[in-house]
Amino acid sequence: MTMRSIRTGASDIPENNVLQLTTDLITQSGIVNPPGGGFAVALNSNLSVEVAAGRAYLIASGGNCYPIISDANASVSVNTNSSGNPRISSIVLYENLSNTPGTDGSNTATLFSVDGTPAASPTAPSNSTIQTAIGAGNPFTVLANVEVPSGASDLATQGTLTDERVSVGFNPAMSLDEAVYASTITFDISIQKVHFIQQLTGNPTFAVVNCPVGQAFVIRFTEDSTGGRTPSWFNTINWGDYQPTTTFLANKSYLYGFLCTAPEVYDGIVINENI
Repeated sequence: MTMRSIRTGASDIPENNVLQLTTDLITQSGIVNPPGGGFAVALNSNLSVEVAAGRAYLIASGGNCYPIISDANASVSVNTNSSGNPRISSIVLYENLSNTPGTDGSNTATLFSVDGTPAASPTAPSNSTIQTAIGAGNPFTVLANVEVPSGASDLATQGTLTDERVSVGFNPAMSLDEAVYASTITFDISIQKVHFIQQLTGNPTFAVVNCPVGQAFVIRFTEDSTGGRTPSWFNTINWGDYQPTTTFLANKSYLYGFLCTAPEVYDGIVINENI
C-alpha cells in the first residue's frame, strides 16, 4: 500500500503551486466522495481496523491544503483496553509536516489511532487531544470512532464503529459555470472559477481565456452513456507525474484543477476520476 501526499518530491509540479491551488479551492478538511469507499473504516477480528483506499484534502492551520492519495487498504492497530471501562479511540488521517516526502510522495500522510479516556459513558478524544497526539500543526481529519470495551480482543464482534468522515468543502466564492456541450468549450476565468460540463456527447476542444498568473480554477465534466469522449486540452499544461486517464468511462465524472503559472501556462492536477 502506498499512501502519498502531493508535496515536493512527489511530482514535477512545484509544491507551492499545488498548495496554492488546493488552498484556493478547499475550505474544509475531508474525504472525497463519502459514503463510498473513500477511507471507509471497518472493524477487524482483532485489535485493529481496516481503512479503505481513497482521496482526501487536509487543511493546515496556516491555510495550506494537502492532497492525500491512498491506493490500497491499510490496517491500523488499536491499543488494548484493560481499564475496566469502555474507551473510544478515534481513527485519524493526518499529514506529518515534519517528514520529508519520498520521491513518490510517501512518508508524510499517516493513519493513526488516538485514545480517549475510559469511562462508564466514554467520549471521543477532543480535537486538542488528537492534535497533541499527532503533533502540533499537523492537519487531520477523523475517519471513525471505535468504542473498545474493557478486555476486548475482537473488535468485529465486541467493538462499535461510528463513521465520522466528512466531505471536503469547496470555496463558495469560486463561482460555478454549468456549460453545455459544444465542439469548442471556452472557460472564461474572469467570470467563473469552477466549470461543470454536465454531459460530453462528443470530443470537445477546451479553451481558456482571461486567466491571470496565479489564478486557480477547476473543470469537471461527465461522460454520456457512450463514454470514451476525450477532450483536447488547452496549451500549455504541465501535468507532472499524475497524468489524466486516457480511458473515460460511460456516465462517470472527471475533476481536474489548474493553476496559471505564466501567461497561457498551467500546472494541472488530477483531483478525482471515475466519480
